Amino acid sequence: MDFFGLGRAMAALGGRDLTDEFNEVAGQIERSLFDLRLPQRDDIDIGARAAPARIAGGDYIDVVERTGRAPFFGIGESSGKSLPAALKALTLKYLLRGLVAAIEDDLARIVTLANGVICDLVGPDEFISVLACTFEKNARVLVMANAGHDPPLVYRAATGTVEQLAPGGLVLGVDVLSRYAEQRTAIEPGDRVILYTDGFTEARNASGEQFTEQQLIEGILDAPGLPPQALADALYGRIEAYTAGTFRDDASILVIGVR
Repeated sequence: MDFFGLGRAMAALGGRDLTDEFNEVAGQIERSLFDLRLPQRDDIDIGARAAPARIAGGDYIDVVERTGRAPFFGIGESSGKSLPAALKALTLKYLLRGLVAAIEDDLARIVTLANGVICDLVGPDEFISVLACTFEKNARVLVMANAGHDPPLVYRAATGTVEQLAPGGLVLGVDVLSRYAEQRTAIEPGDRVILYTDGFTEARNASGEQFTEQQLIEGILDAPGLPPQALADALYGRIEAYTAGTFRDDASILVIGVR
């Protein structure tokens, strides 16, 4: 029985409608997951677009401002659907925030410790992908640790091309002994770093044809001069247009522009 069916059954027994209570709790979780405060900075511009397709979904996206350092950026997604997936994503959000506050810049250690906690929390068929990143050297070096998430795309302003960065390690929650490494990539003024969940690359149109990563790249190349927020909105709009009202997955995107 699904959550809504359970709520209706309990309401029939208890004389009150628990479906509304379920919706309220799910809405609170959704707001907590997508409550993004994008800092205003001199070195980078940040844009984001995130929305669950259901009442609550499994996408995780976060920007954590840090005094004297570049922000911490996180994106990921939990296996499963609806409220159970959202609860795992919310757990990840605050787990990573705590680790970032305690450890600061060691992303490999942060993701490795997060994996140990998640392994204790999820079932044998559950997992969470996550990509953690920040910048060094006045936003001229992107540093990231990747646990099974889609690697970032980087628009290179100097050449007008899009580069996909190297993939990372295993998703969280599968192997408590997994260890993760940091990857570093040079970034130049005018470049754009695009982080996204697979709601973008697994969306399908009415004919069942999948929106591909190449189509996402083409969307980036079609709008090289847009500010990060406008680019995030344009890419999200491209997915909505492609699916023509049939879009049913969670989708989140974070665009970071280097000045």
